[in-house]
Parts: sequence; C-alpha cells; structure tokens
Amino acid sequence: MAQPQRISSMPYSQEGFVLSSDERGLGAMLPQNQGMTNRQDMGTGALADVNGQTQRQYDFAMQDVRRNTETARPQAVVQSTNAYKKQETEALGAQHFFTRKLTTVAENNLEQMGGANSLMELNAVIQSPQRDMFINDIATGKKIGEMLG
Repeated sequence: MAQPQRISSMPYSQEGFVLSSDERGLGAMLPQNQGMTNRQDMGTGALADVNGQTQRQYDFAMQDVRRNTETARPQAVVQSTNAYKKQETEALGAQHFFTRKLTTVAENNLEQMGGANSLMELNAVIQSPQRDMFINDIATGKKIGEMLG
C-alpha cells in the first residue's frame, strides 16, 4: 500500500494535529501555526535531549509563591484585626480599672465624711414635687455666681 504523499512543509506532528482537529470540526478553534516547529512551540517538555524536571520544579515553585501570596492576604488581615482588637480591649480594660478605682475611692471618702446621708436627702428632693423649685434654685445660684465672679 502506497503512503499518501505529503505536500506540507509542516512537521507531521503539527500537521496531524491540525488535520485531526479539522475532522472534528475544531479547525477554526485551533488555527494552524505554519512557521513554528515543535521545539519552539512546546517548550522544554517537547525536547528529547533536555531534562524537563528543572522547568517543572520552577513552575511548581512559582505556583507555591502565588498560592502563598493568595493565602497570606486574608491571614494578614485577620492578624492585624486581632492585634487591633487586643489593643482596644487592653486600653478599655485599663480605663475601666482606673474608673472603678476612682469611684471606689470617692465612695469610701464620701462614706467616711457622712456624705451617704446627704446623697439620700438629695435624691429624695430630686424625686419629690419640689424638684422644679430645686432646679430653679440651682440655676439662679449659678447666674448670681456668674454675675459676681
């Protein structure tokens, strides 16, 4: 049986791929590449005399860098958010401690001076029907103090 005569200057591997694609109706999707050989087209993996392992290792290293960068972003956001929350919590804790300590000292001093009874009397006046008159007296006293001062 006689072999069909090849009329193309394209390497057979490229020509066979293009003809196979044409038979399946994919010719328009995969246009021919006339001026390029397999060696130029496929990279080091297509070369029989070159070890492709170095290229694969490089590709995997680049993939690792990309993936590590993609996962590092959300991790960095979470870490900085947690650090900010910790700082705020510590500041609020210190402020709460200071306020509580100050309140305790003031309460103790007030109790030692007998001020608890005065506070109870003041509370009774504020809740009584004389409340408006008491507030008026305070406002009047404040105005007189401004005029004299």
